[in-house]
Amino acid sequence: MVRFKSLISALSGVAMTVAAHQVMAETERPNILIFIADGMGFSDVGAFGSEIETPSIDQLADQGMLFTNFHVGASCSPARTMLTSSVDNHLAGLGNMLEIQAGNQFGKPGYEGHLNDKVVALPRLLRDAGYHTYMTGKWHLGHEPGTIAYDRGFEKSFMLSESGADNWVEQPYAPFMTGCTIPRTTNWSACRATIISRLISIRKR
Repeated sequence: MVRFKSLISALSGVAMTVAAHQVMAETERPNILIFIADGMGFSDVGAFGSEIETPSIDQLADQGMLFTNFHVGASCSPARTMLTSSVDNHLAGLGNMLEIQAGNQFGKPGYEGHLNDKVVALPRLLRDAGYHTYMTGKWHLGHEPGTIAYDRGFEKSFMLSESGADNWVEQPYAPFMTGCTIPRTTNWSACRATIISRLISIRKR
């Protein structure tokens, strides 16, 4: 693992962001920001040789910490499960993405279809260590009470609980925020802008 001043990681998922900052002023600790991006290849950002200019991401990579030995899953929720729990996705409850599980996988240990209670999630560890923990975007690690982002350690969340929409097909999915109802929308661009602005407003509180 190569050390810098912050943290950036890009994997398989859609716009999940985790922002945490120090609570105890007497202790200097780094802010932590994790991006997970669906369908992005290793060299799709400038820091890894992309032909596309990504100066903001490049700056985060230059000033942060770079993962050099992380292995993504074959689909989105297994990959985000491993990043969130630091263990193999089969141990954490998403041996396969729930939407494409085979018939013989349902009901088996490690195939619960959500981040299970056998693992401790990274945001819970950070929160217990005195960090504020925020999440916005796609969660896809559980949609029932007890399995959503708030229940796994995020102090505030504005999230898509399901596998969600994409940038090519406008799906009628809308994120929801803990304790707040958001109207459904078919305008994904507007939805994405709302997610970003809501994260910024949460961070400023």
